Amino acid sequence: MLFAAGCEIWRPPLPLPEEYEKGIVVMYPGSLNTTSEMVGFYEGLRSAGVDQAIEVVQWATFLEHMFDPVGAQQRNGPRAQQEADRLAAVRRMNPDLPITLFGYSGGCWFATLVAERLPAGVTIDRVILMSPAFDRAYDMTTALDRTSEGFVSFWSSGDDFTLEIRDIFSLADSTRGEPAATFGFPGDDPRLRQIAYDPAWEAYAHYGGHTDYVLLTDWIRDFVAPEVAVRPAAE
Repeated sequence: MLFAAGCEIWRPPLPLPEEYEKGIVVMYPGSLNTTSEMVGFYEGLRSAGVDQAIEVVQWATFLEHMFDPVGAQQRNGPRAQQEADRLAAVRRMNPDLPITLFGYSGGCWFATLVAERLPAGVTIDRVILMSPAFDRAYDMTTALDRTSEGFVSFWSSGDDFTLEIRDIFSLADSTRGEPAATFGFPGDDPRLRQIAYDPAWEAYAHYGGHTDYVLLTDWIRDFVAPEVAVRPAAE
């Protein structure tokens, strides 16, 4: 596929002003950092009727943490802080606006960094992690504290691809720990809801692999879209 070489074959439509009035879903791609990685997620959410603004934010350069694992983490902190500051400004101006962060693979690492860098007292609604390619032992406490509805993490014990990438290069956090994408997170914090692979998803052609999440729009519509934060309609 073209985007596997860093070329874009799809760019998201610019959100409309009326969509921003209904909420924001901020998507962070995987380590390829192409907008094309997120086309299936975008279309799946739209087909489910998600009418909020959907932004796709490229958070690093192409495969940066693989080529420069030390430097990438030094740069990711300030980048995540800048993004957290942007979202904090949105929250202060719109205290009732639903805000969901949505990460895929390496983008789950960045979404977590952004959440934990929000100022104390400023929260977003929810963070959705799709196959989080970072160490499952990472302390999620601060990131969880910055959400009102917690995290939702999709993972699969059949995700061998993340293990292979870890062994050849490293995970998105530049470690070689056990990826949450393959083993899930430890502990039982109720704010971190984990959704393990279900063999019933084979009806959607989802077999538990790392890339199975990406283009299965019907599966995304039925299982992921309901996790996007919404606010009850005013009576």
